[in-house]
Formats: sequence, C-alpha cells, structure tokens
Amino acid sequence: MDSEQKYTEGDEHPIVGRLEMDGWFFEALSDFTDYADDILTQLVSVTDYLPIEDRWAQQMVGVVKGKSPLFFRIEFLNTAGELPLLLDFESIDSDTYLDYINLDKSIQFYLNKKKYDNTNTDTDS
Repeated sequence: MDSEQKYTEGDEHPIVGRLEMDGWFFEALSDFTDYADDILTQLVSVTDYLPIEDRWAQQMVGVVKGKSPLFFRIEFLNTAGELPLLLDFESIDSDTYLDYINLDKSIQFYLNKKKYDNTNTDTDS
C-alpha cells in the first residue's frame, strides 16, 4: 500500500524555506519513514515559536499518535536571523516524553503558545 502524497511533483515540500536538516537528523529520521511526514508537519507548524538560543543546541519532544504511538526527541539550533537547524532525532519512551512536557519543551507546548498568541492578538484598529 502506497502512502498518500501530500504535495504534487514539482511542488516544494512544506519544510522548504522553514527548517534546515543536518545529515544526522535526516539519517536518523529515515529509520521512521512511516512517521516522517507527520513529524515534519508538526515541526513546520511550530517553527515561529521555537525559543532562540544563539549557538546553543536545544531539545524538544513530540509524539505521533496512533495505534503504535511514536514518542521522539529532536535536537535543534535556533539562532536569530537564521532558519532553525534540526540536528538529531531519536525515539524515546513515554516517561522521557512526560519529563519534557513538564519542562515545557514539547511541540504541543509550542502549538499551545501559537494558539494563545493567535487568539490574543490586538484587534483594535
């Protein structure tokens, strides 16, 4: 069974122009091809809300929900004026995922921040 294509040939993948991937990240993610599109879509959705820490690697976690959920951790750099650079990817257990949730270092945390910011924008015109 072929997976559903989410963009047409000739179109750029939505990640283009939003994130950069290091070779280590790409290689590690290639072991999870069934989850890759979902993971990249989640990452693109939070790029504007990732904290900026010049020259310091950061980590965040995420989950692909389903019958066999995949909990994962991503290491990234986010330097002011540059695209976020994805450095490494690894699957983790649910306990590690929950530890990062408690530290507000999750894709879900950044999605909630995005929703909050979008609902509390100044509409006075």
